Amino acid sequence: MNSSRTGVSLDRYARTLSLDGLSSHAAGGSWLGWLGVGILICGWLVESPLHAQVSSPQTADLVVRRMVFDVRGGQLPTAVRSGLNYLYGRPFAGNSSQQVRQLIRDILQTEGYYRSQVKLETVEGDGGRGITLRIEIDLGAVCQIAAVEAEFLVADEIAYPQGQICSRRIINDYFAELSFQYKKDGYLESGFESATYQVSADGTRGVIKLAGHIGPKVSYQFQVRGYPEYGLAAREYSSWEKRLVKQVKVVEVSPQAVAEFVVDLLLQAGHRAQVAEPEISVTPQTKIYQYVVMVSEKIELRHVKVLGVKLFDDQQLFSFLRPKNRLGVRKSLSITSLDSRIQALTAAYFRRGYLDMTATTAPLKKRPQMDGYQAVITVREGVPYVFDSLHFTGGSLPDDRLMALANFEVGEPVDETKINVFRAQLNGFFDEQGYLDKKLVFTFERQLVKNRYHTQIHIQVDEGQLHIVDSIKILGLAKTHRQVVLGQLEIAPGAAYTPQRVAASYNKLKQLGLFKSIRFQYQETTSSQAASSAEKRLHVSVQLEELSHGLITFGPAYNLAVGYKYTISGSYNNLFGRAHRIFAQFGVDEDRYQPIIDNRTIFASNMSLRYIYPFVAGWPLDFSLTANRQVSAPSFWQYTWLLREEFGYRLPMLANTTLNLYVKQSLAREQGTRDQRIFFLSNQDSLIFAGGVDFVMDRRNDPELPTAGYRYKLGYEKAIYFYLFNTRYDKFDVRGEVVKGLSQNLAFIVASRFTQLRNIDIRGMSPGFNTLPAGELLQAGGVDMVRGFDRLLGPYLMYNTTLAASSKEVRDILGGTDRWIFNAQLRFAWSQQLSTSLFYDLGNTFLNRETIDAYKVRFAQAESAAISQPEIYDNYPIVISDDLVNVYQLWQKLYSSMGIVADYRTPIGNIQLSVAHPLAQPSYGGCGAVRKFGCLDRRHPARRFFGRVIFNLSIGARF
Repeated sequence: MNSSRTGVSLDRYARTLSLDGLSSHAAGGSWLGWLGVGILICGWLVESPLHAQVSSPQTADLVVRRMVFDVRGGQLPTAVRSGLNYLYGRPFAGNSSQQVRQLIRDILQTEGYYRSQVKLETVEGDGGRGITLRIEIDLGAVCQIAAVEAEFLVADEIAYPQGQICSRRIINDYFAELSFQYKKDGYLESGFESATYQVSADGTRGVIKLAGHIGPKVSYQFQVRGYPEYGLAAREYSSWEKRLVKQVKVVEVSPQAVAEFVVDLLLQAGHRAQVAEPEISVTPQTKIYQYVVMVSEKIELRHVKVLGVKLFDDQQLFSFLRPKNRLGVRKSLSITSLDSRIQALTAAYFRRGYLDMTATTAPLKKRPQMDGYQAVITVREGVPYVFDSLHFTGGSLPDDRLMALANFEVGEPVDETKINVFRAQLNGFFDEQGYLDKKLVFTFERQLVKNRYHTQIHIQVDEGQLHIVDSIKILGLAKTHRQVVLGQLEIAPGAAYTPQRVAASYNKLKQLGLFKSIRFQYQETTSSQAASSAEKRLHVSVQLEELSHGLITFGPAYNLAVGYKYTISGSYNNLFGRAHRIFAQFGVDEDRYQPIIDNRTIFASNMSLRYIYPFVAGWPLDFSLTANRQVSAPSFWQYTWLLREEFGYRLPMLANTTLNLYVKQSLAREQGTRDQRIFFLSNQDSLIFAGGVDFVMDRRNDPELPTAGYRYKLGYEKAIYFYLFNTRYDKFDVRGEVVKGLSQNLAFIVASRFTQLRNIDIRGMSPGFNTLPAGELLQAGGVDMVRGFDRLLGPYLMYNTTLAASSKEVRDILGGTDRWIFNAQLRFAWSQQLSTSLFYDLGNTFLNRETIDAYKVRFAQAESAAISQPEIYDNYPIVISDDLVNVYQLWQKLYSSMGIVADYRTPIGNIQLSVAHPLAQPSYGGCGAVRKFGCLDRRHPARRFFGRVIFNLSIGARF
């Protein structure tokens, strides 16, 4: 192949990458991020003879059923297979083999194979209805970059990619870095025309050829002067000159933009400024723009005089023009605030229909007696406009459907804001019907009646052609089945093509988590050009780039309070190529300071397996099956086995909203000491059969790093007596999160959660013993709850036991039937990968009155050798009627902590470091009365300041 064919022309690719009306890119540097295999395939399909021949009636029976590759010289790039996927199931003409071979060679060139050989053979299948393509590929040598040759001097600090593969991506990245570096160095008028490869005869060496020129180096200089009547102090001139040179960035800045930037910068500082046309001096190496900037002193307005206002009285006028107080001390207007106040006054006139209103400001006058300036504003109100009627002409849609979008009433002021909203609604309505080429021309007729302009709005409608989907082609699939993509598309052959449906299709494909990039393109079909002018038939292509679907992670974590934790997990998101997902996880924990287990013993384990079957029967319905086994020992051994079946239905009428229905079967078992069994353990296995429903609405703009929106979840679960299942209860769970963006990178997040268990009973148990196992009760604390404390908060039992040779004090955690958690977080995103947050946590868990009464019945019936009967401590129920009045009383009932957390997200895993310090924990007067037994301090006894430091590290890789 001639080496000249490997060149990359900037102008040619800038035009090729236009998205046929969906988006466009200017010629020049915009091609750098778009060159790739997908564009090459799309352009070849449109222009090649194969695209025209495959629909020939003579070849209708020759359908590609299979492709077999015989590759020599290395591993076949995946781009080749994905680039030929469009051939499956399509008619194929035997005389099109040359085009297919050329396409394969072009794709291989993008991967660095410039001397590859391709042979193609067609083999007919049974009955001659299907064919197999046998493709023999000799990859040849891989081209490596040997040198860079340029028509200009390449800067030494730009290292060329010597030794790397001669791929299209490498040359694009190098060209982009080169352009940016020269502009950063001040060469704004550089002309980089093209970057090509010149490949050696054996295909092993490539030289990057750069064409263009760098031009002179551009710099900006400033000379600051003062106005004669109110100029700056002499010492401030040089200060502003240095500041302007520092503030004005050279990269991508034009001389006109420099003048505008200088005026805005000085205006923000409270100065009026004028910038004259720059004087330009040119040498062979440099081009200098010399600006003269006239700057006033910092202006504070002590008096504002308004002339010509009849519509508003003095009090109303003052409300528009008064300065915004800062902490109640600002009493004068600056230039910047004056402009905004005049805009507020103008907007008030426009809302009342005074569309001809103007406000002009006379030159500022200095008033020495007032130690400031006076502004005089002259208002010309004009005559108000009132709405009279609305008329449509042209178009096929009924007028009443269009009229329904208007929010005008006869006699009300003509509000320009309402008109703009109505215009946007009309455009969106026609887009939803498929009329993408519509033209809406608004004309206004006015008639002066009794000092008012009665206004008629006429709208001329030219709908243009109705855009109809004729066919859909999906490109880029390597593992994913075609039906998975089609099931997510809101567009279909014969339906209208609308931006709203394209956006919905994009979002649904994105939510699958299978694709790295998603692009929609369309072009008018040949049949549409010959058909009626009322319709435009479109050929739609969906270009996809798949992600690696497998992920395996290993995460060690360390906690000063409880010790080490090890977790290994794996997942695969595209089982069978149909977006089925499977997750498996195994973890072991160490917990120090356990009364029934030796310290530093790894005892806790958790194993879970989850399988998700999406799009059941083609509906927006997901089925999942989860199996879990967990062993833990907070104060005694707890075993839990769980099997859960769940259906999730994505509500089509509400965006990002799901309804989850589930059924779960659980076995909970407790093992402990003799006194634990007598006093509060269930004494038998708790078999649970429960069903529930969760309503989840997620309106956050980004699930991983949201800056705006909210998320709510409402849940209800009911356990019933069924067959051998012996436990009954009702469970309510309400969660909410609100995200408010304070700036581009700063967000404030508030979250709250309330959970409640009621109507608890275990069949066959005597009164007092029909309570839930502690493993099923609610716990607070830990990383996801109140950080700074261990995961076990809330009520506990305290008693003396004689299990040992001498009396021993025992305190066993129970858990609660009610739990409330509050979290406030201020997060700053340094980048898409790194963010840090300050957080404040608040919450507790407690037992309701019915459960406490059941425990007391049990204690009275129990026979034990214990010295003392158990007592329940640290139970602080939240009574709304009392606590709304006494906030301090509510505060005393909750654990609180604050700290900082850093998150670093990487493509292969997540690193999280959090430090939390306990602020307060509940206490009451009864604690002093039992001081001889000691109160249960939930903070770590040896580290009272750093009550909890957690380091989480996960390392993963896709496959």
